[in-house]
Amino acid sequence: MANMRRAFVSLPITENLGSDGTFRPEMKEFYSTSIEAIKSLGLEVESPVLNENWGSVKLPVAEFVQFDIDAITRSDLLAVITFTRLSNDIYLEIGYAAGLGKSILIIAPHSCRTTYMINGLAEAGNLNIVRFDSSDEVPRLLVSSIRAMSRPRSTGRRVANS
Repeated sequence: MANMRRAFVSLPITENLGSDGTFRPEMKEFYSTSIEAIKSLGLEVESPVLNENWGSVKLPVAEFVQFDIDAITRSDLLAVITFTRLSNDIYLEIGYAAGLGKSILIIAPHSCRTTYMINGLAEAGNLNIVRFDSSDEVPRLLVSSIRAMSRPRSTGRRVANS
């Protein structure tokens, strides 16, 4: 990907943790597959789940928040992947990435509600929302969406032949 080198993958963490405080195995498998799909494009991936080893490393709040901020800052793409909803923390990450002018991709089920601000950013072309029906579609949707986002955009202007 010529334009993109690094992606920050954001996903809901708390709702995916088991009673032992680590990721539920089926959710870890789903998100691992999604992260591998992004890596298959040659992108370096950073994510809180990788930084915290899927919940097995308990970092102080200030440390994991600083990791997220730094990782989003150095990333070219914020890829949000959710099965259910966008959490408040994810909305903050989206806002931060939008403020930095980062490319933003949200992969969410059709049932996931989004705010007017998110919809407005999508309409303005500042982020892409891709909906899915089945979790099996997610890796393919990630790859095709990131490829499409990394293509140079047309300016809409035509140059007359002289």
